[in-house]
Parts: sequence; structure tokens; C-alpha cells
Amino acid sequence: MAFDNFAPTIARLFHSLQTWLMPFKLPLTEDVHMLGHTYSPPLVDDDGTAPPPEESPLYHSYVNVILFTYRSGFKPIEGCAGPASVSDKGWGCAIRATQMLLAQAVREANKTAAGKDATDTSAVLSLFLDDPSAPLSLHRMVRMGQEVLAKRPGTWFGPTSGGMVASRLIKTAHEEDEAAGRAPRVPFHCVAFDDGVLYKDQVEP
Repeated sequence: MAFDNFAPTIARLFHSLQTWLMPFKLPLTEDVHMLGHTYSPPLVDDDGTAPPPEESPLYHSYVNVILFTYRSGFKPIEGCAGPASVSDKGWGCAIRATQMLLAQAVREANKTAAGKDATDTSAVLSLFLDDPSAPLSLHRMVRMGQEVLAKRPGTWFGPTSGGMVASRLIKTAHEEDEAAGRAPRVPFHCVAFDDGVLYKDQVEP
């Protein structure tokens, strides 16, 4: 049997073993900054005992980050030949990272004034389904990359490519929502610059 058939199982076993050998540990003396939020160290008893990590706000936020990984078995990507048409393994990493960034942004934009998460997670996930109908799907990102950046389906994106494609797809999603008479599913706009690195000392007066 081909190695590709065993690869997903091997990956799951590796991550399970990694979690067992290196469990989640909280820093006891320093603040932790994650996704725009600061988490203070846990209060330690006089005997040096700290509460279980599972009780900390940092742990709760950490395990609730939406993770998009390589997948396979989805509807074939138009214009993509061979195994890459039904799996993004080996070439979709930057697209998945872009999707994770956008998913977190949607959740942050939907927070209430009190900072409470008012997001329906299933509604967020539906934006990224591996289906051509989903507004921020792998399929649409690949197609937009081909149209805007002349990227062949099944080839790597970079950070700038991901940002540019995301910007176009969000604009398209807003247009679709307006035409359907519904509230925007992506509650923000995205601006991407493609003219290279901006250096602080070159733009400050």
C-alpha cells in the first residue's frame, strides 16, 4: 500500500505522542501575548503550587484557536491535475495559514463591546469549507490566485499572495451578501499591499 495512505495516521500518532510527552505548560513568571491579548502569570500559592493549566484563560484561548490543516478527499480543484486536485498536502500551507488568520479576525470582529465572544463557530467554519461555494474556501483562493496572480493551481502561495487573494475574496463575499440582501458574513474589509517591504525609517517624517 502506498505511503500516502498511511501518512495521515502517522501524523495523528506523532501529534498525540508529542502532546503526551510535552503537555501544555504555563509560564509562571512572565506575561504571555497571544493573538493581541495579554495573559498574566497564574497566582501561585505560598508553597509554590499553581492551579492546573486547564483552569487558566490562556489555556482556554489556546485550545479554542481554529486550526486549518492539510486535507484531502474534497471536491476536485478546477484546473488542478493529479493528487493535488483533491489534497493540498505539500502546497497549501500558506493558504491554510491565511484562512486561520481570517477566521481569528472574524471572531475578533464579532466580539461584543464587553469583549465576549459572540461568534457562532459553525458559522465561521462554514466560510472556509473545502467547497467552491464557500466564500473563503481553498477552492476560491486557488481560483482567485490564478485569476489575479497567475498562480497555477497546486502551487505555493506566499504571505503577500495570501493577503492579496484574501482581500479580493472578502470584497467578492460582500458583493454576494449585498446582492442576497443579507448582512456581511465577513464583517470587515482587507487591504493588501503588493509593492514590497515598508521600512519604518523610510516612511516616518
